Amino acid sequence: MKHRIHAFIFIVFMGAFLFAGYSLLGSPGPARVAEAVMERGQIETGAKNLVTSIYLNYRLFDTLLEALLLLVSVIGVTQFSSLALTERQFTSANHIPDGDGRKASAIMAGSLGPVYFLMGLLGVYIIVTGMDGPGGGFQGGAVLAALLINAHFAAGRLLLSREKAEKMEKLLYVLLLAASMAFFLFSGGWDTGGHRFYLTLMNVLIGLKVCSGLWLIYLSFLSGGDMQ
Repeated sequence: MKHRIHAFIFIVFMGAFLFAGYSLLGSPGPARVAEAVMERGQIETGAKNLVTSIYLNYRLFDTLLEALLLLVSVIGVTQFSSLALTERQFTSANHIPDGDGRKASAIMAGSLGPVYFLMGLLGVYIIVTGMDGPGGGFQGGAVLAALLINAHFAAGRLLLSREKAEKMEKLLYVLLLAASMAFFLFSGGWDTGGHRFYLTLMNVLIGLKVCSGLWLIYLSFLSGGDMQ
């Protein structure tokens, strides 16, 4: 009970402190930042989509930390879902065998093929064109992850094994860091204006990483549920 009281007092104190600081200092000026991005974003970054210009240029380090946060989250979910015990129960390389012991409807399995194709096409389109239109790596990666989850949930099809997804996610984060550092070294700074290939490459890497990370979280929760 004491811990809860102390936590509540701490939260109230920090909230009052932040509110008082914000009131004394005034607004940090988000309107001025928004105006600057709208006026010079496309010229300075080369991306017509200003959201892309923000998370792949002005706030690139924030994007890399967000990708790292997803990686850490996947590791945490994997550990706390007791996958080690699940691995000992299956002889195959996958925690959840293809089909998962369920019989999918033949009509559903046959009709979902075109849907999966369209979902994959949409995910790739959102990632590749995210530089100039709505979308990007995070949104497209979520669509591709939804494809994998739907295929397994509806028809029991394991399109990507957990072992491959784990390797992919870690490798993709290393490639994200390597690509951003290589661009900085060879271009002499973070100015992405005119470097459309770099922006597209970063979106592709982010999209594949988000897809593999969300897929791993799904498999981890599913494996934990099967153990109960």
